[in-house]
Amino acid sequence: MEQKFNVTGMSCAACQARVEKAVSELPGVTYCAVSLLTNSMNVEGTASEQEIIAAVVSAGYGAASADSGSISYEYLSTDNETGNLRNRLIVSIVLAAALMFIKPAVIKMILAAVVMIINRRFFISGFKSVMHGAANMDTLVALGSSTSFMWSVYSLFVLHDTEKLYFDSAAMILALITVGKMLEARSKGKTTDALRSLMKLAPQSAVVVADGEEKELPIEEVQVRTWR
Repeated sequence: MEQKFNVTGMSCAACQARVEKAVSELPGVTYCAVSLLTNSMNVEGTASEQEIIAAVVSAGYGAASADSGSISYEYLSTDNETGNLRNRLIVSIVLAAALMFIKPAVIKMILAAVVMIINRRFFISGFKSVMHGAANMDTLVALGSSTSFMWSVYSLFVLHDTEKLYFDSAAMILALITVGKMLEARSKGKTTDALRSLMKLAPQSAVVVADGEEKELPIEEVQVRTWR
């Protein structure tokens, strides 16, 4: 039995591999393929839908059965994602640039904290993956930014050393990675648009011969018969 799912929360190839591994290890699963591009998963075997979804959730991601038994390409729209990333990027770049010129350390700390809050998705995804026993690209970004920020706070308030502050680095890491995320989302959006266009070319009906007569049937009612 083949089942199809929409998967949420994946951000890199490591996420894709982790979901595939979690589902493939279920008893009864004979085949599992996860697509990072389409945020989808095909599973073959006797495992139930609830067991498959539970395995994905236990790996730190979300899953839901694809409606109508096929991948929902409407679900794959990345227009909102690209818009959100663009807004985050603009604010992050402006604040990160301001950090390069502002001198008061406390103000630099506040601006860096604002950038981290705006880009909190990196921290949520990264540390959530660690809690589930795996790391992804967001984990590295979150560690780099948070380490720079926490050391700077320690240096400022405990060591009273204003020469070893890295608030601008904490913000710039997030801003630069957001650039890559936005470019990735735009490319992904163009690809899924192309997939939608191809799906529209699929025939919606077929002409079949039954009892010597030609009939036009909806494509979902057509069954393939193997002749021997």
